[in-house]
Amino acid sequence: MAYNDASRSTGEPDQNPKLNFEIYAEQLCRKAIKKTDGTQEAFTVGIFGSWGSGKTTLMRRIENKFEDENFLNEFNLTKSRPKSKPKSDSETKNICRTIWFNPWKYDGKEDVRNALIQTILREIINDSSDEIVLQKCKRLAANFALCTGGILGQIAKVGVYGATQTIGGILVDPIAKEIEDFILKNIKSGDDPYLFINKFEEGFRDAVQKYVGNKGRLIVFIDDLDRCLPENALTVLESLKLYLTQVNCIFFIGLDKRIIEQAVSHRYENIRVTGKEYIEKIIRLNFFLFDKDPDVVAKLFELAGISQIYDRQSSHTKETAEKMWTMVLQATQGNLRKIEQFTIAFELIEDIVKALNNKIQEKMKGETQEKQREMKEQLINWDEVHPKLAKVLAVQMNFPDFYDAWENNHALMEEINTAYKAAIETSDKLRYVQEKYSSADRNLIEFIVNNFEFGKICNDDDWKVIHKLSKAVSY
Repeated sequence: MAYNDASRSTGEPDQNPKLNFEIYAEQLCRKAIKKTDGTQEAFTVGIFGSWGSGKTTLMRRIENKFEDENFLNEFNLTKSRPKSKPKSDSETKNICRTIWFNPWKYDGKEDVRNALIQTILREIINDSSDEIVLQKCKRLAANFALCTGGILGQIAKVGVYGATQTIGGILVDPIAKEIEDFILKNIKSGDDPYLFINKFEEGFRDAVQKYVGNKGRLIVFIDDLDRCLPENALTVLESLKLYLTQVNCIFFIGLDKRIIEQAVSHRYENIRVTGKEYIEKIIRLNFFLFDKDPDVVAKLFELAGISQIYDRQSSHTKETAEKMWTMVLQATQGNLRKIEQFTIAFELIEDIVKALNNKIQEKMKGETQEKQREMKEQLINWDEVHPKLAKVLAVQMNFPDFYDAWENNHALMEEINTAYKAAIETSDKLRYVQEKYSSADRNLIEFIVNNFEFGKICNDDDWKVIHKLSKAVSY
């Protein structure tokens, strides 16, 4: 299945996608390793795609590749660390370590900047047994928090040991005991925060090199950057440029490029800086996940279980299933997450209908024939209902504004289809219909016209049943 039980219940990315993600992941890993071989400069890869295009899934495949010992051996890298404390620097050389960071969990600019740095340093602290590395990272973590987050006074107020809250993007409790002594010493040290920030990059580089070795790699995944507030997303990108460039790190960033470009345009509206130029200064390799090929998506439908739904209906053919694939593909524009959501909702309603019918049939036992005939009319004919339900769900999930209008005017879809067909003399039928129905965009019109006959709702009685069922999974 394209979406295993775990992924379908939790929304986590599929760990074994049936696309070309394995090939993409391997080649991106190879390119990133080669570009950082023998250098002291970070390499940044942008994984670009719209919401639900598979960015997280691809990044998880990349992460798995960097944790594959057979793959790492090709480059004299290893993910293994000595079980005991290393006796010499040579025992910790050429380590490949992966770290995952979700910036959208943090609210403010200072929060997200601190959270990025602290997450990386904390992961190193938790994993390393080298006392020099530990001291370097603890000092960096404490000083960065003090100088950029302004959290010292807040920590003092809440009490270091009793803190269970996030301050300046840092969950105080896990790190407080480790850095308390250092923080207290720095209260009187008078460290110049500006001087420290200038030196942070150098200190970070030295700590990472000591941790992974001169030819090792620290791999940092920054996921769902486009879910952040625009200002926070730019803060993350700028932090990479300001603090983390001169080090043997590889950054993989998942984002919708259009959203970042819009954020740049908004911030620098009075300066001639385009989103494209901004991204080019930070991201060295762009990789785009485009909408999926219809044939590929059709296979995903089969793997995701839609074909199994139809296989269980003996009265329906492969042709019917293919029509449904075509309809859902067009509605979702090949967006895998939307396809998954549709599939889960559709299967849920099918199970609900079966359970309702079973309940009625159980109640029918022992009733008079007249009562049984009356109760039988309450049964839902799934063979008749489910093509119509599929269409309503597709509209409901992908064209919500039209769905709201359709609820109030059940003939609206037919009106748009009729208007399109009536525009014989019009060279651009889509434009003609858009002028007549201003709320209908081109994708919606094409969806209606191309799929009008499939799952057609012919009367109010049909609509009542379908509407009631679809409401069970509506937003």
